[in-house]
Amino acid sequence: METLWEQRQRSKKTTKIEMVVFAKGIGFSIIDETPTELLYCSMERINIDYSSSDEESLELTIGRVQIDNQLPWTRYPNVLFPKMDMHSGATFFHVSIVRSKKFEENIDFIRYFSIKMQETDVKLDDELFLRSLNQFKTFYDIWTKSSHNTDALTEEDPNFDESDKIIHQLSSQQTAAALESAMIYFQLLHINPFKINLTFANVEGNTTQNNSNNKIINDLLSKGGVLVSIDSAPLCLNGLLMEHPFTTRQDLVARVSQHYLLSALQEWHKLLGAADFLGSPISLLNNLGTGVYDFFHEPALGLVSSPKAFGIGIAKGTKSLLKNSTFGIFNTTSKITGTIGKGLASLSMDRDYLVEREKTQRDRPKHIGEGLSHGFRDLTMGLYEGVTGIVRSPIKGAQVEGVEGFFWGLLKGVTGVAVKPMVGTLDLLTQTTEGIRNTTTYWDSSHRARVRLPRCFGPDHLLRSYSKKKAEGQHLLWTLERGKYLSQWYLFHQEVAQGILLVSTTHIFLLSLSDISEKFFLPQLSWCVSFKDV
Repeated sequence: METLWEQRQRSKKTTKIEMVVFAKGIGFSIIDETPTELLYCSMERINIDYSSSDEESLELTIGRVQIDNQLPWTRYPNVLFPKMDMHSGATFFHVSIVRSKKFEENIDFIRYFSIKMQETDVKLDDELFLRSLNQFKTFYDIWTKSSHNTDALTEEDPNFDESDKIIHQLSSQQTAAALESAMIYFQLLHINPFKINLTFANVEGNTTQNNSNNKIINDLLSKGGVLVSIDSAPLCLNGLLMEHPFTTRQDLVARVSQHYLLSALQEWHKLLGAADFLGSPISLLNNLGTGVYDFFHEPALGLVSSPKAFGIGIAKGTKSLLKNSTFGIFNTTSKITGTIGKGLASLSMDRDYLVEREKTQRDRPKHIGEGLSHGFRDLTMGLYEGVTGIVRSPIKGAQVEGVEGFFWGLLKGVTGVAVKPMVGTLDLLTQTTEGIRNTTTYWDSSHRARVRLPRCFGPDHLLRSYSKKKAEGQHLLWTLERGKYLSQWYLFHQEVAQGILLVSTTHIFLLSLSDISEKFFLPQLSWCVSFKDV
């Protein structure tokens, strides 16, 4: 004989819904009030599979996610980049949820919940970090203000009397209390481990620090200097497996948050081990370990197959040992010399020199040839700035601050004579060793680049549909003379017989077409004319 509850359940009409959505890819931008495009997020191979009958099931898979830094002359164009084979067809992000409707009037009954994300490289510099932090704070302030205004408008409605206002307040409080006390049950809750290789660079001469609204973080970055920079810290947040948890939403959030907070605290030593001023010893040990492992593993793997495979294994193992050892040793060397050079450069007390040096440092060598050319360029810059600074700094100081500025400039000039050539020598060592390091991965198949160039804004500051041609023209203008014309607005550009004619709000440029194609879209200036001289 059926119970009353069973009769109610049988009498309910079950509606079956099935939905499958597939998108080849989508992308969205985060733009601040300047306006400047800060980030561009792209997602590929998005698949959503939803069904509903007696149970609801949702499966979401994203084949690939990439977040790009869209600021000009950034050291790291890719903020988030999956560390997986792009052609393997593997899924980067996977969420699966199965929810029962059996007790939907009383509790949330989740039969199965699982989330998984592949290993990811995350690379940030302090400029993007501070500007993004300020922008997200703006978003939060707008959201909280909007929520407050909604409640205020409701209470100020002339059709509301005092009893209506009291009922509205009590209803809001009861709704909030109900959400906090709502019960939830999981048969199985499975969150897989997350592995992130974190890199952070504190950029010298960065003006964003002075404009940051967060004083604590600003002070930490400005005073921490070279000690804040880290290189590829392998952070691993442990997975979480819970069977039959039955609790409130608030308690569940607290338990999950506590788990990941403790897991993150256990990884702090890896941040120290990846510090640039120590030469990133974790990266060195990982590379040496990988090389030694492959040196023995590859021949052993081939030995069980055939003599030919054994010979191939010896070659592959030796190649891996040489490649990873070279990469690890020269990576550590470049980090140490780069940190010493950055510290010495700050002793020059010359902000213009620090900004110019940072611009040149952002052009990283791709191989040993570029390492040598960039190194001797930086050495020449250090010698030139040191010798000429003893004359230019006092004159510039006197023009700005009078007698006091003259003596302060004289002090900077004398200090620069000793410091800047030493910095140039260290930059030569840093660029050369980094060029040797990057030569080991120069022929690797994976090439990391932005999905698209940064969005172009005109002098009217209006947000328009993305234009690839305008983005290319803006990129040409931004990369001229290592960012010398960053403050100008792009208007248009056109190919001509001699190359590319580019027009900004104040200048007309002619760029060499052959140099652009050979240098991966880095423009070479043939001539430049100001509108004032036309």
